[in-house]
Amino acid sequence: MEKYSAILEMHNGRRGDGQHIQTNEEYRAQASKQAEIVEKLEEKLKEDKEGLDLLEQLFWVSAGMESAAVDQHYREGFAFGMLIGLEVADTK
Repeated sequence: MEKYSAILEMHNGRRGDGQHIQTNEEYRAQASKQAEIVEKLEEKLKEDKEGLDLLEQLFWVSAGMESAAVDQHYREGFAFGMLIGLEVADTK
C-alpha cells in the first residue's frame, strides 16, 4: 500500500491551490446580497455615467482587496502549517 503524500497531491494539482478551495454557504449568501445591492445601485445610477463608473471602480478595488487578503491568508496558513509539521517531526 502506497503511503499518502500531500506533496504529490499538490504536485499533481489535486490539492493546495485556490482553484480547489470551495466557497461556503455564508460566502455565497453574502455574494448574493452584494449582487442585489449592485443591481439596485445600477438601476438608481443608470442616468449617471460618472456614478456607474465609480461603482465599477469600487467593485474592482473590492475584488482586488479580497484577492490580496486571500493570498495573504493562504501564505500564513501554509507557513504556520509547515511550522507545526516541523515541531511534530521533532517530537519523539
